[in-house]
Amino acid sequence: MRILYTDNKNQQILIALLKAYNIHKVIASPGGTNPALLMSLQMDGSFEMYSCVDERSAAYMACGLAEESGEPVIICCTGATASRNYMSALTEAFYRKIPIIVITCSRPNYVRGHLMPQVTNRSVYPADILVEGENLQVIKKKDDIWDCEFKINKALLALRHRGGGPIHFNVETITQSCTTEDLPTVHVIDRITQNDHFPELVGDRIGIFMGSHKCMSSELTAMIDHFCEQHNAVVFCDHTSGYYGKYYIPFSLIGTQHNHKFGLEDLDILIHLGEVSGDYLTMESLRARHIWRVSEDGEIRIRFNSLDYIFEMPDKVFFSHYLTDRNRTNITFWKQCNEIYQSLYDSIDDLPLSLIYLAYKLAPQIPHNSVVHFAIINALRAWNFFKIDNSIRTNCNVGGFGIDGCTSSLIGASLVNREKLYYLFTGDLAFFYDLNSLGNRHLGPNVRILLLNDGKGAEFTHFMWKEYQGDRNLYIAGAGHFGNQSKTLVKDFSEDLGFEYLQADSKEEFLSNYQRFIDPKVGEKPILFEIITSTEGQSEAWKKLCNLAEATVKERINKIISKYENKALDSVKKVILKKMY
Repeated sequence: MRILYTDNKNQQILIALLKAYNIHKVIASPGGTNPALLMSLQMDGSFEMYSCVDERSAAYMACGLAEESGEPVIICCTGATASRNYMSALTEAFYRKIPIIVITCSRPNYVRGHLMPQVTNRSVYPADILVEGENLQVIKKKDDIWDCEFKINKALLALRHRGGGPIHFNVETITQSCTTEDLPTVHVIDRITQNDHFPELVGDRIGIFMGSHKCMSSELTAMIDHFCEQHNAVVFCDHTSGYYGKYYIPFSLIGTQHNHKFGLEDLDILIHLGEVSGDYLTMESLRARHIWRVSEDGEIRIRFNSLDYIFEMPDKVFFSHYLTDRNRTNITFWKQCNEIYQSLYDSIDDLPLSLIYLAYKLAPQIPHNSVVHFAIINALRAWNFFKIDNSIRTNCNVGGFGIDGCTSSLIGASLVNREKLYYLFTGDLAFFYDLNSLGNRHLGPNVRILLLNDGKGAEFTHFMWKEYQGDRNLYIAGAGHFGNQSKTLVKDFSEDLGFEYLQADSKEEFLSNYQRFIDPKVGEKPILFEIITSTEGQSEAWKKLCNLAEATVKERINKIISKYENKALDSVKKVILKKMY
């Protein structure tokens, strides 16, 4: 007999992952929205199936079957009140940590609340019936596929995690037909704890990507450096990573190149540490055959659209496991990355006055052992292009990723050590958003703020937003607010609050004033250095950095071919649409 599966793609993915996790026991209850799923499980032949018409009994049967066999058990029902009858047994399973997999099929969620028959709201659970619950949406696009895989992996891992317990999948169902011959290939995620068997680390190119991370101890830094030497690895990170070791590369300068790709971004394994990162340019560039994440929380975070393992353990435990006693050192990958970074850096020339220009000039000159904070997006991106001394500690509010507290965060940090310099690099929107903090009476002379005031916030006026035909300054950016680049507003306000004020509206003025701003001695007053410039200069500087590397002949040819292919495709689409309408 030919095996045919459900035509609901989300159900196909679910079945394939259930098989991949070696889950086979099923207690089925008949209904109107789950026939295609049940027939698929029946036809597959690898599932051990039982029938129970009463959902309440079915759920209690599953408790007994799971407890006795030591295996997870699936219970499956339809919409309406059928799933409500599972709750008593699921309460039992929750408190006894019995691995029950609840699969409820339903019409798509968009019909909920519109008086459709047999549609109930399953979006909110009682607190003590499930350890994890997911809605598996109708698959309409590619992103729905990986999102569906993520949800299923996450829930199936929760079956056993920290004692485990019952989980739930609500599967949106649009058809009861079964004409699909093969299940899709699916991706299984595995959770590794300290007591588990660790996978083998194999690859010629190993990358470590670090999101925002607490400042690392010298012991952990040394372990990461040793790991890089033993495994030919490179640390890709920005100024929020907390890593100040030997083998980091500010990859955003390489990854942002429009015309030429160096091939450095193609990795065998990418090890993901830390939390939210503002280094968009690096994250969008990196590709790897295998993604490993290391985090004590053990949560699945699919930041790179794929994940093989989540290592639930401290960073030290992970790196110590993969360190060996061998003395062989191989840092060829780091050398290659560093040489390309240095060649791009050396080719930078004639940048207009902008945050990027200021970062380019100041990064090598910030006093050692100081602390630097950045406002989000534009300021952080500008500084991420450039290396700074390893003695300088850096920070940015990338957790909530809002503009509303960068100055206050700097001031709070500056209270810890009055003898150390604390710098903030910020733009006008973030600065004025947090303006009241300048009047805080605890603010000391060790605070130094560089404000780039372009009068509107440059982020939405950059060259990549050129498709907008309207005036972006009116409502997308923030033009015309906060004195409209007044040369006296910030000056008078800051001086009245006890700041030493510096100002520049040209590169020449900046160069004649900046030495005071980077004086390594803490003076008698905090310093505010305002740079008044244009958003056009900001955008032009970034554009220049994106075009430092020239395209190869092959890349130029491929770009021309792609251009004409896209034009031909657009023409075909227009013809088809014209015939349709």
